[in-house]
Amino acid sequence: MARSGTVTPMSVGAISLHSDATSSTQGLSDDPRAKLMYYIDKVCGVLNLRGIDPSLDRYMAYHNYRSVDKSNLDQLLILANAFRPRRLLGSCLFINNQICDKAGFTTMTFPKVPRIERRFNIDADFVDIPTVGRIEITKVMVVKTSWLRYTFNVPYAIIEQQLQRFCLEEEVEEEEEEMEKDEDKEDEDRSRRDDLKKKLDKACCVCIMC
Repeated sequence: MARSGTVTPMSVGAISLHSDATSSTQGLSDDPRAKLMYYIDKVCGVLNLRGIDPSLDRYMAYHNYRSVDKSNLDQLLILANAFRPRRLLGSCLFINNQICDKAGFTTMTFPKVPRIERRFNIDADFVDIPTVGRIEITKVMVVKTSWLRYTFNVPYAIIEQQLQRFCLEEEVEEEEEEMEKDEDKEDEDRSRRDDLKKKLDKACCVCIMC
């Protein structure tokens, strides 16, 4: 399991000191839902979005990942896509394996102060998130490539495949139900034809007797 840590910045003038927050993915479930929700939670923490919308908070609660079933997996993917790394890279999310390795963490969070802006060439003050709006950037997160792969790329692909399989299974079930309905209808039509034939045969017998 990939280890992850976050350093909590404490701004002292133009200098940023960092104390180990001792957080890690060690207690994170291997379920792809939990990993993707963990990513959403961390990114929303950087963007100060925690606690502003219960519908958003629900998909940050990675320890309660079982609440996200196949009926709302699509919503999880939509939300994850809104916060996808490609949208955030260069503004509030940066990949730098060297910095993280040197600090001994897979993720690091810094305040967006002039020193950090110069270090990472940050020129954006806001980031636009679909369905959320324009968010002011006050912090930035530096991560390792392996962390993004572990918390976003791989789980997103797995859930996407699962969702496609669920949709296919539903289509097959619907087709089978339609076939059963057609078979039932054929049986009813056959029964009606047999009844009509019996009535015609009976009518013919009556005519002959007459």
